[in-house]
Amino acid sequence: MVKVVLPAIKEPIEAPMGDGNHLVFSPFVLDITNRSLLRGSEQIPLRPKSFAILRYLVEHAHRLVTKDELLSAVWPRTTVVDAALKVSIGEIRRALGDATDNPHYIQTEGRKGYHFIAPLSLKLAEKPGRDSLVHFVGRDTELKRLKGFVESAKSGKRQLVFVTGEPGIGKTTLIEAFIQNLPTFDGVISAQGQCIEQYGAGEAYLPILDALERMCAGEGGKSITGLLRRYAPSWLANLPAVAKPEERAELERWTVRITPERRLREIAAFLEATTQEKTVLLVLEDLHWVDPSTLALISFLARRPEAARLLLIGTYREGEVEGLNHPLKKVKEELELHHYCSHLPLKLLSPSAVAEYLKARFATSFVSEELAAAVYTRSEGNPLFMVNVTDYLIYQGFIVRQNGAIESHRPLDGASTPTTLLRLIERQFEALGRDEQRLLEAASVRGVSFSAAVVAAALGERLETVEMSCERLVKREQFLKREGTSHWPDGTIASHYGFIHALYQDVIYHRVGDSRKAKLHQSIAERLEAAHRDATEGIAGELALHFERSGDGARAVPYYMQAAQRDFRQSGFQEAIQHAATALAVLDRQRKLVQSKELEARLHLLLGASHASANGYASNKANEAYSRAQSLCGQINDPGVQLQTLAGLWAFQILRGKLRTSLNTGQKMLKLARRLGDPDALLNAHISYGVSFFYLGDPRRAHDHLARAMPHYEFERYRRSASVLGWDPGVLGRYYHAHALCLLGLADRAEQEILRASTLVKELASPFNEAIAHGLLSIYHAYRGDAPKALEAAEACIRVSKDGGFFHWLAVGTLMKGWPLCKQGRFAEGLQCLLGGLESWKSTGAELGLSTYLGLLAEACLIAGKFSESQKRIEEALAISRRNNDCYFDAELYRLKGESLLEEGRRHTNSREQEAEACYHNAIKIARRQKTKLLELRATTGLCRIWQRSGKVKQA
Repeated sequence: MVKVVLPAIKEPIEAPMGDGNHLVFSPFVLDITNRSLLRGSEQIPLRPKSFAILRYLVEHAHRLVTKDELLSAVWPRTTVVDAALKVSIGEIRRALGDATDNPHYIQTEGRKGYHFIAPLSLKLAEKPGRDSLVHFVGRDTELKRLKGFVESAKSGKRQLVFVTGEPGIGKTTLIEAFIQNLPTFDGVISAQGQCIEQYGAGEAYLPILDALERMCAGEGGKSITGLLRRYAPSWLANLPAVAKPEERAELERWTVRITPERRLREIAAFLEATTQEKTVLLVLEDLHWVDPSTLALISFLARRPEAARLLLIGTYREGEVEGLNHPLKKVKEELELHHYCSHLPLKLLSPSAVAEYLKARFATSFVSEELAAAVYTRSEGNPLFMVNVTDYLIYQGFIVRQNGAIESHRPLDGASTPTTLLRLIERQFEALGRDEQRLLEAASVRGVSFSAAVVAAALGERLETVEMSCERLVKREQFLKREGTSHWPDGTIASHYGFIHALYQDVIYHRVGDSRKAKLHQSIAERLEAAHRDATEGIAGELALHFERSGDGARAVPYYMQAAQRDFRQSGFQEAIQHAATALAVLDRQRKLVQSKELEARLHLLLGASHASANGYASNKANEAYSRAQSLCGQINDPGVQLQTLAGLWAFQILRGKLRTSLNTGQKMLKLARRLGDPDALLNAHISYGVSFFYLGDPRRAHDHLARAMPHYEFERYRRSASVLGWDPGVLGRYYHAHALCLLGLADRAEQEILRASTLVKELASPFNEAIAHGLLSIYHAYRGDAPKALEAAEACIRVSKDGGFFHWLAVGTLMKGWPLCKQGRFAEGLQCLLGGLESWKSTGAELGLSTYLGLLAEACLIAGKFSESQKRIEEALAISRRNNDCYFDAELYRLKGESLLEEGRRHTNSREQEAEACYHNAIKIARRQKTKLLELRATTGLCRIWQRSGKVKQA
C-alpha cells in the first residue's frame, strides 16, 4: 500500500480562471472581487445568488451543470425548490440579453440542468494545471526573448520562432505562461494548433485548420470568419464547424483544383489582412509530427517580404529532428541561413530554479538544501521529471512540513526514485488501482486526447462511470487533464480529456499487450464509426489506423482511401499519396479481401492523380500508378475505373509527346464510351481523341471529334464537379476546336467557338480553367499572327497561373509572352521570356508542343536578325516533330525556314532563293496534305513574293 503523508503538506494553490479577478466572455466581464457583471464600463445589476450562479456556470463552462449541483454550490446545506433556481436563471438571461429558443450564453439541457456555451477569452479563460503556470520557474530569459519577438511582430516585422527541447522540458508551459502574461487587452489574437502522431500520414494542414477553428470560435470570431470568406475561401471550405451549411457546397465547388500554391497564398493573404487590426500569435505544437503541407506553409509564411504583425511559434523535440533525415531540419536550416527564423532552445533547469519551484509549490520561503539537491539530482533539471519526482517523494512519505519549512521526513538516500522519467511514469501507473489502469490503457489506445465516450465503449462501461473515474484522476492531477466537451454527429455529448503530457500516453500505450491492444483499437474504431455515420471524412485517417491496428484491414483500406480523397480535394497531394500508398500496403497484406482488385485499381487511380497534381501530368510516378491501374482493369468489371485510368494515361502520354500512343488510348476510350453510351464518357473520349489528332497534324479529324464532343457537355453538371484531372472538358474541347477551325481556314467559326469558350470560363469562375483558357487563347492568336491579343492573353495566363500555382500554364504563358514582345521590337525581353518559358516547360517532363514553341522562338530570332540561331531552332523543332509525330506545325516551320534563308541571303548578298523556294514548296505540300488552309495561304504568299522578286510574275 502506498503511504500518503499529504495532510502534512499545505495543499498547492489552484490558479483561478483569468487573472484571479475577472472572467471574460465577450462582451461581458465578471468582476469576481466586486461581484459585478460588466459590459464595457456599464455595470449590469444582478442579485448575489444570481451572480453566484452565473459565476459557477462560467467556471464550469462547456459542460452540463445539473440542477442539483447548482443548488448545492449556491445554497449549501439549505433546502431550496427548483423555482428559485429558475427565477435566477431568468434574471441572468435578461441581463445577458439571451433567448431560451436561440441561446448564446446559457443553454437548458432538458430537465437536467444548464450548459454555459459562450466562448471564453483565450487569455483569461484557460485554467492551467497546478504545476504548469502557478509554479512556473527558471524561464525569465526565455520569456524576455518571447516578449521581444512579439514586440517586433507588433511593429510589422513578421517573426517565426522555433521553441525546442527534450520531452518534458516545458515548451508548452513556457508558451502558455507567455500568453497568459500578455497584457489583457493588448490587441493580440492567439490560437494554437496541434500536430498529432497517431494518424498515419495525417490530414494536410491539420494544425493550421485546428488553429483557424479556434480563432473563429473565439472572441471576434465573426470578423475572423468574414476575413476567411473573403481571402481564403478554400480554407473556409475545410472548416465544417465554421462555414455555413448553405455555402459549403458552393465553396467546395469553387475551390476544386486549387493548387497547394494557391492555398498558401490564400492563407497568407488572410493572415496579413487579419494583422491589419490585430497582432496574430499562432502556435503550432509538436512539429516533429508535422505534415508536409503545414511545413510548406511555415516556410512560405516566413519568407514573404510583406509586412505583417504575425508571430508564428513552432515547438518540437530537438532529438527527434536534429541529426535525423527529418524534413523540418532542412527547412529550419534554410530559413536560419537567410535569417527568416529564430531558435529558442530550452535547457534543463538549474539547481536554484528547482529550489524555487519547490518553494512555489509548497508556498514556503524555505526548502531544505538536501531536498532541493535530491530533486535536482534525480530529475537533472527536466521540469516534467522534476514535478513527477516531487510527487513521488510526497506519496512515498519522504516530504513533510515542519515549522513552516519543507524538509525530508527521513533520509532521502532510502528513496529509490526511478532513474528515468519513463520508469517514473511506469511506477506512478503501477501504483493505481486496476480499474484506473484499464481506463488509462484504453485512453492511450485512442491517443493523446480522447472523449470519455470512446473509452466507455472500449471498456464496455457506462459513460457516467468513466467520466467519474477520469474526473478523479483530473482532481488528483494524475495523468489526465480536462479539455472540454465533445459533441458527436449521433448526438453523444461527453467530457473530453487529454494526457497531461504525450509521454504519459506513449508509456502506457506500449505497456498494453498486443492482443488487448488490437481489441481496444477495434472497439474504438467501431464506436467512432457508429457515432459519425455518414460524416466520417473528418476522422477517416483515424478510423483507418484503428482498424489497421486491430487487424481489420478490410475496414481500414476504404477509410485510408477516404482520407486520401479528402487530402486530394484539400490540395494536400503529398498526404494523399501517403494515405493511398498505406492503403495499398495494407491491401497487399489482405489479398483474400473481396473486391481487393477493384479497391487496388481505384487506389492506384487516386495515387496517379495525386502524383500528377503534385509533380505534373508528365510525372513518371503518375504513369506508373495509372499503368498499374490499367493492368488491374482487365481483372475487374468496372468501366468507370477503366475510363478514368485511360484518361490519366492519355494525359501523361500526350504531354510526354507520345502522340501515337495517346491516339490509341483515345481510341480505346471512345470504343468503351460508345459501348456504355454514357454522355460524360463520350464527351471526354471525343475530346481526347480529337486533341491527339490535332497534334498529329490532322485538324480535319480533330474538328470532327471535337464537334461531336460538345453536344454531350452539360454546364450545370460540370459546374458542380470536376474531373480528377482538373480541367473542364467544355473549356478544353472548345478552345482546341477553335484551334482546329483556325488552321482549317474557318476563321468565323473559330471566332464563334472562342466566344463560347470565353463565356463558359467566366461562368465557371475556376482559376485553373481560366489559366488553361488564357494559355490556349494566346496560342490561338499567335496562329492568326495577332501579336497584341496574344500578349494580352499571355499576360493574363501568367497572372492567373502565378496566383494559382499552375506551373505548367505559367510556362506556357511565359513562352507565349515572348513571341509578341519580339514582334513589337522588344527583343531582349521577348527572347528572355521564350528561352525561360521553354526551359520551364521542359523541366516538367513535357514535350507536347515543343516544335511549335521552338518555331515561335525561331521566328523571334528571325525578326531580331539572328538567322543562324533561327535556322538552328527550326531544325531542332523538325527533329522533335519527326520523333514525336508532333507535326501539325511543320508547314509553318518550313515557311519560317524559307523566310530565314531568304533574309540571310539578302543581308549577305549571297542569294539563297533556291533553298528558300524549296522550303516554301515543302510547306505548301504539307499544308495541303493536312488541309491547313491558313498555313497553306501563308506559305503560298511567301512563295509568290520570291517569284515576283525573281521575275516569275506568271507563276506568282
